[in-house]
Amino acid sequence: MKQYIETFVDVIVILFITFISLQFIYANLQIQNAKNYHHNVITQIEASDCNQNVINQCSNEAAQKGYSLSVKNCTTNNQLDERKCYYVCLTYKVPMGIVGKTKYYTAEGYAR
Repeated sequence: MKQYIETFVDVIVILFITFISLQFIYANLQIQNAKNYHHNVITQIEASDCNQNVINQCSNEAAQKGYSLSVKNCTTNNQLDERKCYYVCLTYKVPMGIVGKTKYYTAEGYAR
């Protein structure tokens, strides 16, 4: 009888560890997806030479995916440097299933 109880406790502990591991894997996947999307947005903006239509399209697509995208012009009035520069900030949320809370993170970068 003692062996059955120990086996039952072992199975419960293994299930608990598996559940916690799955929560961390899910959170990591959410973070990786957001960072990949942020990189793709910067690439699209740079490839379009900072076209406003592409920026608007990326903002709408980010809203559909549950992200918040902010693109701000950061070009200086320096006549020596005529390159366009945009600050791209993506805010995304990561649900923490164990605690029952949602954490918000940001990915920042520049499109030139």
